[in-house]
Amino acid sequence: RREVEAALQRMQEAFDSVDALDQARVDRENVSAERQREQQSQRRDRDQKNVEEYCEGLEEFERTRRRRLQEIDFADQRGKVEVSETLERGVVISEEERGR
Repeated sequence: RREVEAALQRMQEAFDSVDALDQARVDRENVSAERQREQQSQRRDRDQKNVEEYCEGLEEFERTRRRRLQEIDFADQRGKVEVSETLERGVVISEEERGR
């Protein structure tokens, strides 16, 4: 009877040991899964931030491009006026020279 009780006790200890090992494995898996979720969340946050910064950069580029095109257009219009005024002066001078 004592041998049977001792054998039962050893079996119970073995089961407890297996249960403890199994729980430790589950705990490690849970920690690993939590770490993976945290890393994925950090990657998503970083990706989102990168997308936002990229979009802001594109918007700034577009504003700068539009402003520069307006400056070029204004300079072009001013240049046309200056050329036109120069041509008009040239015509006036030519008419005066012809009149002399």
